[in-house]
Amino acid sequence: MDRTILIPLHALLATRDAPTVLVDADYRIVAANQAYCDSYGVSQAAVVGRTCHETSHRSAVPCHEHGEECPHRKVFATHTPGEALHTHFAADGQPDHVRIQAHPLQDADGKTYMMESFQRLLPRREHDPGAYRLTGRSPVFVRFLAELVKAARTGVTVWLHGEGGTGKELAARFIHENSPYKDGPFVTFNCAMHAAAQIEAELFGLGAGGMYPVRRSVFEQAQGGTLFLDEFDTLPSFMQGKLLRLLDREDSGPYGKPLTRIHDARLIVASRADLGRMAAEGTFRQDLYYRVAGFRIAVPALRDRREDIPVIADS
Repeated sequence: MDRTILIPLHALLATRDAPTVLVDADYRIVAANQAYCDSYGVSQAAVVGRTCHETSHRSAVPCHEHGEECPHRKVFATHTPGEALHTHFAADGQPDHVRIQAHPLQDADGKTYMMESFQRLLPRREHDPGAYRLTGRSPVFVRFLAELVKAARTGVTVWLHGEGGTGKELAARFIHENSPYKDGPFVTFNCAMHAAAQIEAELFGLGAGGMYPVRRSVFEQAQGGTLFLDEFDTLPSFMQGKLLRLLDREDSGPYGKPLTRIHDARLIVASRADLGRMAAEGTFRQDLYYRVAGFRIAVPALRDRREDIPVIADS
């Protein structure tokens, strides 16, 4: 039977578990589900007629006017879905980093509306600004946070590339705490702060002169958790080959002695220098570069997100 079935647009919102609103071309909210009202501390009666940026951003102007990508403009200009990363403010006033998915809908009269659903990048418990001092609200920071969250949910090796003082260790700890390895230890080792012999002992658990292991290596200490190797670009060249063998899960260490495999430890490396450029120039092993650069994340400098300075100071 061929017939047209008309469903009120606001009825669609009740089917969504995520916070969802229906917005018109003037940024006015015409309907909201209960999850949205609970998130932003408003009643359904009070939210209708308010602008979306006033409710979720606590802002008098649309989000694109203060640097954020606005899916609203794309939806109404092209009548196609849009997606963006935003910083909203929840009912408690704390920043709420979300991924927005927006879709155009038309009513029976052909008038277009936008349905927006919000997915939190992290559970609300992770938004404590003092947890790891990794905080911000700028578009640059939110994109960076989304990359960290994406990396955390995988098991691949992560390479953090950024200048000194940008918070690479904080980023590594953030990945660890939001990953399947979070219940294990988080072990850090700075490759630039030790002599070559000590690096060898720490990485491979070897005694003096490369004799049978007499100590637990940092890889063994990190079993079930995450090992963070900082200043990875300073690793001596002769050590790079030995480390590659270990990463390739050989049955024995560099001296033919048994060595614990590391497949139960998640590896994160960080460097100031560009490992890809070093590999191309022949100053870093190319095969090791490909082994550790499975997921590259550029850590932004503070000068690239100046609007976060007051937020960092408050935290």
